[in-house]
Amino acid sequence: MAANRAEIEAELTREVESARSTFVSANAALELATASIPRKRAPERIGKATKIHKAAHESFARAMRRFNQFILDGIVPDDLR
Repeated sequence: MAANRAEIEAELTREVESARSTFVSANAALELATASIPRKRAPERIGKATKIHKAAHESFARAMRRFNQFILDGIVPDDLR
């Protein structure tokens, strides 16, 4: 567990960067899937890409919320206490 403010901030920053990277990849995959609409399996690909994109977006939003709550309000997430 993180012990001091700098360690907590560093961990939350890593979480945000990781979630952002995953979201960017999921976004690219969704764009690729929608670009392949004329293909037979396009609806299946789009559906799968949409689910992955949604999960990545939720993860990124959660990471940003945790980071912002810590930086702005001083709230330390329970798992980092």
